[in-house]
Amino acid sequence: MSSNRDRAVVDLPGRRVSERIRPEGNRAGSPLAFLPVGEGRGVSGAVTVLLLSFALSSCLVPQSVDPDTTRLPTVPVIDLTQLPSHMLIPMIPLYKQSDVDRAEGCTCHLQLIIPVIKEDDPTVDVLARWFLDYDLGTPASWPPISQVPFQGSFDNVAVTRGPVVLDLDADSRGLAPGPHIIEMMIAETAAFAPDTQQPAFRALIAKPPFDATTFKIVVDLKDSQAGTPCDRNTPIRIPPLQRVCTQ
Repeated sequence: MSSNRDRAVVDLPGRRVSERIRPEGNRAGSPLAFLPVGEGRGVSGAVTVLLLSFALSSCLVPQSVDPDTTRLPTVPVIDLTQLPSHMLIPMIPLYKQSDVDRAEGCTCHLQLIIPVIKEDDPTVDVLARWFLDYDLGTPASWPPISQVPFQGSFDNVAVTRGPVVLDLDADSRGLAPGPHIIEMMIAETAAFAPDTQQPAFRALIAKPPFDATTFKIVVDLKDSQAGTPCDRNTPIRIPPLQRVCTQ
C-alpha cells in the first residue's frame, strides 16, 4: 500500500506474458543426412530413417508450468461525476434521536451512497470497507462497521460496480455529539492482507503491488431540539437523512 492511503489512484493495464522457449540445438525441420549404404542394406537404412523421424516428431518442446503472476492488479476508483451533491459538502449534519422520535419509536439514520465504482477488470472480486473514526491508537475502531462485496464475472463485461451503501444509526452506536470521520476503502478482494497485519483491516499485500481508493466523509453529529423530529433540523431535505420508525 502506498504511504498515503488517501491518495487518489488510477488503475494500471494488465500485462500478459506467454512465451515458449526452444532449447539450443533442437531445430525443428533440420534435414537428416546419411552416408550411402551398401547393397542389401537399403531396407535397414530406410527403417533407421523412419524410426529417427518418428522419435523426433514425438519430442515435446519443454513448456513452463509456473502460474501466471504477471498480471498487474487493477485499482477500483470512484466515479466522482456520479456522486450526489451532499457527498461533497465539508460536513454532513446528523441529529441524534429526540424525545419525539423516542416516543414514536423512531431513529434518525444517515444513508451514504457512492453510486458508481469504475473497475477495468470485470473478472476480479472487489471489496468495499466502511470505517468509523479509525484510529491506530484505538483497537476498537479498527474493524470495519460494514463491508460491501462485489463478485467478478466472466459473463458480464461491465467495467462498473456499485452502488456502495452505508446506513448509520448514530444512537445505536452510542456516538457522542461532534465531528466523526467515515471512510470508504475499496480494492480488489485479494488485495487485503490478513486482518492482523498493521494497519489492521487496511493493510494491502505488497507483491504484486496492490493499491486502493479511499473516500472520506465528515459527519457533524448534533443533539436534537426538544419536540423536533431528528430529520427536520437539517437543511438537507433529501437523503441521506432518514427517519426510520418501527411503530
